[in-house]
Amino acid sequence: MAATQTTPPSFTFSIDMYADTVCVWSYIGSKILDQAIDAYKSALPPDERDKVTFDLTWRPYVLYPNAGVSVRTKKDAIHKIYSLNAPSIFSRLESLTKQYQIPLVWEGSTGNSINSHKLILLAIEQDEITA
Repeated sequence: MAATQTTPPSFTFSIDMYADTVCVWSYIGSKILDQAIDAYKSALPPDERDKVTFDLTWRPYVLYPNAGVSVRTKKDAIHKIYSLNAPSIFSRLESLTKQYQIPLVWEGSTGNSINSHKLILLAIEQDEITA
């Protein structure tokens, strides 16, 4: 009896990523996820890589819904959030952003990100209209 060769079924990983557009931790997480997806696909035999897909859905998350639009500097925000742990958080952020080649700029203000989420939604809606 001859062995029959079957084609492995396709598989889709569905991932919901909750993120705030102004959160550096969210951005670092997205970079780590991208690397994990690349590593996973690279570990597969070349003829099976196209059979695995990743359906990534970004979900809005507003870290500080009661904050004003431009409340404080980024450094002040880190100090307020992490208090006595702020120096170690700065160090960890600088290390991670360097590792993942993310430019880290401490100047400028940060606050409520609801308008950035609205802008993304508008872009998605416009893209759907023109598609």
